[in-house]
Amino acid sequence: MRTLTMVLLLSLIALVGCSGGEEAPAAEDVTVEADAMVEAEDAPVGRIAFVSYLAGGGEIFVMDADGGNLTQLTSYEDGSPYWSPDGSQIVFDSYREGRGAFRIDDNIFVMDADGGNLTQLTRGGGRRPAWSPDGNHILFSLYENGGYAIFVMNADGSNQTQLTSNDGSENYSWSPDGSQIAFCSEGDGHEEIFVMDADGRNQTQLTFDDYGNGGYGGSSFLAWSPDGNQMTFVSRRDMETTSDEYNNYHSGHDEVFVMDADGGNLTQLTTEGNSRPAWSPDGSQIAFVSYRDGGLEIFVMDADGSNQAQLTSNAIPSCDSFSYIFWIPDGKHLVFTAGNQEETYNTFIMGADGSNVTQLTTEGGYSPVWCPITTSPTIPAPPVHLRVVVDSLRLRDEPNTDSGEQVGLLEKGDTVEVLWRWENWAKVRTESDLDAWACVELDGETFLSPAE
Repeated sequence: MRTLTMVLLLSLIALVGCSGGEEAPAAEDVTVEADAMVEAEDAPVGRIAFVSYLAGGGEIFVMDADGGNLTQLTSYEDGSPYWSPDGSQIVFDSYREGRGAFRIDDNIFVMDADGGNLTQLTRGGGRRPAWSPDGNHILFSLYENGGYAIFVMNADGSNQTQLTSNDGSENYSWSPDGSQIAFCSEGDGHEEIFVMDADGRNQTQLTFDDYGNGGYGGSSFLAWSPDGNQMTFVSRRDMETTSDEYNNYHSGHDEVFVMDADGGNLTQLTTEGNSRPAWSPDGSQIAFVSYRDGGLEIFVMDADGSNQAQLTSNAIPSCDSFSYIFWIPDGKHLVFTAGNQEETYNTFIMGADGSNVTQLTTEGGYSPVWCPITTSPTIPAPPVHLRVVVDSLRLRDEPNTDSGEQVGLLEKGDTVEVLWRWENWAKVRTESDLDAWACVELDGETFLSPAE
């Protein structure tokens, strides 16, 4: 990261007013000062929820993107935090009423982003909650009769409905538009990827491990592309893998694959032992963990598997595992957890080019999730397209009218894509591929509204 000062500055300027319909200079008078934008562009702004044993048990904490403002939200055996799309709540599973082994008796709870208004949503068990993109439903898994089944419920805990049989896993994900759910099932002895409608209908198998007769192939770590047209996953297909090798995370047999959302055009992207793929926000790149050359490092490649490049090089001493990897919405940073089984795992952030690896936690940081920060009630969570509803709207390099320099100008009727949000501002991408800040609303006046 460039400086802590810039992160703190962005946190403060979010409290300062913005202006949308102000008189703007002519378009020809607007210039982009690339150097002036460097600090604002490179400083990540946001909040991360995570699980830590800092207080003695598995509790949920939140912190700023630079590791500052660390706040403990829960005080029990809690895990799997997941932000609501509008950033106002966190759903999680908790062992506070558990009784059985392997935390199979967890239940699902929800709380406000500051830890208030704690509410129990399930009473018969539930783990690994996942909020739907529209914020109206929550997926979760329930262990029964020797296996996991996938359930869905309303965001208030009502209408709990079983979607799959109990031969599944806890590997599932909403499609970006919320119309489908991809999941893994072990019905044929090893995990394969299926897809179903959001109500559980039309369950369709997408992957078929070609190695039979006792092979330990299967598919896991599924992830939708941002546009919902493709999925990446990890598989040991077509390999005569032993059970010991299958259970060895570092056996080197994992590889990253991509396919269309209907299972077509299956393509192997890696060949040297790789896992945990994570799409960039624009879908152009995929970060992943590689075991090549006997080490364990983070790499990145284009979405078609080309231009594979190593990002880390022994940046985390004694690291034997990367547990989570994801891009933050600005597309310029990656968050990940790293550590080893004998000590602990911590959360880190680095530039998307592998620069400025920064440790955010020191006494354990697991299951980090990025918060889509907003206080705007007028627009849904990203991704979304907005239309300018005032005569003109300035674009700035910072979310502030006083210190932010103008870098562009929108006219009434122009549309932009929302990349992420901060308070009443939105980081947007214009039709000319300019990424800048725009004010969404101020004092009851709206400058940007959802495009039809």
